[in-house]
Amino acid sequence: MVRTPLFRRLGRPAPDLPVTDLARAEAGLEAVPAGRAGEPVKPRGPVRERRLLTDHGAALLLQGDMRRAAAVFRMETESAPDRPGGYRNLARTALAAGHPRRALHWLREAEGRAPSDPRNAFFFARACRAVGDLERVRAAIEACLAAFPRDRGSFQERGIIRFLSGNFRGALDSFDAVLEIDPEEVNAHYHRMKCYEGLGDTAEAAARRAYLHYKADDNAPKRARRYLASHEAANREAQKIHVHR
Repeated sequence: MVRTPLFRRLGRPAPDLPVTDLARAEAGLEAVPAGRAGEPVKPRGPVRERRLLTDHGAALLLQGDMRRAAAVFRMETESAPDRPGGYRNLARTALAAGHPRRALHWLREAEGRAPSDPRNAFFFARACRAVGDLERVRAAIEACLAAFPRDRGSFQERGIIRFLSGNFRGALDSFDAVLEIDPEEVNAHYHRMKCYEGLGDTAEAAARRAYLHYKADDNAPKRARRYLASHEAANREAQKIHVHR
């Protein structure tokens, strides 16, 4: 139902409110033949091109479309071959797709263009953890935290490495640091519970209660599937990769 504004119902003129433009932006959409729908379109202009490619690829990566994200990030490397961003984004995509050794290849390309960049180090740590090289993970994470001392992702990685190494007390310090930044981070609560469990500490009961409080409802997916089965539009929106017709 569309509601009529109050000033119209009262027969009064609309108020003349001051309007201040804080910013302006324009966007253009390029039409392509139907057979090319879904293919990445290369934008015009070097800086604008690089930014749009980064944003487009990141959106595809978040959507779970690894193939098209990789295609866009390759275009980013072609647009700016001397910059590390495109190669680092290809590494992110490879990690998300479960290919850590491929990610290491792209990270070496990024490192060659930006030596000792802590942003490279963070993804390098994740790739090394995936292939079991824990010593190199530790060095990479410390480099990240030296540059970004409030980065919860780096604290999370350091906590996981300490946990896997059996250093439960050290892991607790890292997960506590995560929770200082984000008190509802469920992965940190889970690992705190497991650390106390490994230590045989009585604090495990309180950590378990905190984890159960913040963890997702196990029955939620079943209820969601039942709802989506009878609501076509909502079901389409729930799919990571979908098309609006």
